[in-house]
Amino acid sequence: DHCLHQIGKKCLKIDAISLRCCGNITDLGLIELTKNVRLRNLELSHNICITDIGILSLIANSSQMSKLVLTNCPKLSDESIGALYEAHAAWGKKRNHRLATLTTLELRDNYNFTTQIFSWIS
Repeated sequence: DHCLHQIGKKCLKIDAISLRCCGNITDLGLIELTKNVRLRNLELSHNICITDIGILSLIANSSQMSKLVLTNCPKLSDESIGALYEAHAAWGKKRNHRLATLTTLELRDNYNFTTQIFSWIS
């Protein structure tokens, strides 16, 4: 998390990062990374401590995201993917246009995702 904080603080022009098998990275690290950095490509693979909170923060701060890969992050749920595509309105749902630039979404080996996310995506 400290490394991601430093990257977010000093590498302001970075637009792509791949975090594979980083078991010590938590939501706090993702939040710190996205405070100043606007990522276009992010790969999170085999990260066992990242939850929906980190992904929700990422979505809120990454309006130019074009590629998102989430592979084997066992603490993620439908809430993460739902936030990509829908935002809650007063009495219903509306499309979330924050990530209208997203062209690639890869979801693999996330066993907490249900079939509901496919209807949200479609």
